[in-house]
Amino acid sequence: MTELPSYLDWPPFRRWLKACLADGREQDALDRIKAWTEMVESHDVVRTWVDGRVGWVEIAYPIKGNAYVPPLYGLLYAAITRHGDDEDVRCIALTGAGKNFSSGGYVGDHAFFAGLDSGEDGTRTEPMRRTFVELFQAPNRALYECEKPTVAVINGLVAGEAIDLMLSADIRVASTAADIWFSAAYSGNTGYSGSAYLLPKIVGAGNAKRLMLTASRIGAEQALQYGVVTEVFPAEELRKRAQELCQEIASLPPITLRLIKQELNKSYEIPAYSSAMDAYAAIETIVQTTDDHMNAEVAIAKKEVPPVIGR
Repeated sequence: MTELPSYLDWPPFRRWLKACLADGREQDALDRIKAWTEMVESHDVVRTWVDGRVGWVEIAYPIKGNAYVPPLYGLLYAAITRHGDDEDVRCIALTGAGKNFSSGGYVGDHAFFAGLDSGEDGTRTEPMRRTFVELFQAPNRALYECEKPTVAVINGLVAGEAIDLMLSADIRVASTAADIWFSAAYSGNTGYSGSAYLLPKIVGAGNAKRLMLTASRIGAEQALQYGVVTEVFPAEELRKRAQELCQEIASLPPITLRLIKQELNKSYEIPAYSSAMDAYAAIETIVQTTDDHMNAEVAIAKKEVPPVIGR
């Protein structure tokens, strides 16, 4: 069987390739795989680096507005989890190359649609549903479930599937050039990759319905008013200011930050106050035993800045 690069070695691509080989479409499969590999070789598609304690992830396919080309899902998932596993990284920043964050789903030549692995006409709901879960939702789940603080740095257009990715971050900051398009309804899609769940919790149910049911397109100042983003910076200062914010986060005790994030996320999931308080008491017990907490108690008593050693 034809080998797939690691970033394509995902169940939906494997199912599609198996179907191609069984149907005598091997050459079509090889042509698509070659095109997808060339996308990565020519533009990386996803770039990563570490600056101080901040792990950066950059969506990088600028010739198509940083659209979600097929290799992106695996590369983005790997980049997020790699920074998540790196003990030297304490905060993760996500942005786009050039003038766009991401224009969302790629619909050009050699795209990969959910229906491809269930037949070219895409009429079978299974395994199409599995493709949504296994591939299209995977980077967003990785970002949302990452225990480390995450920051989406919105440098320009963000639309389609990228809206869901942006909302999966803990904090969103934007450039004055930000262009945020809640385009799901415009393209005949739903908020299946996370926006239907996250946006009401971020901006309130009424505002979420206003934005999504009208396929609204808003700029940075409107996004700030809605609460979609928390800060807006001049375009030329965005990366620098975002790095400073991430460094500020990364300077705090990492175990404490992970557990505060757990507490905040569980506020969505635990309906009863008393149940939440029980969970928070257990979480705080963990923090109390860390060196960073105990050292902070001593330092604060001495009116000194608490040292952070990360354990």
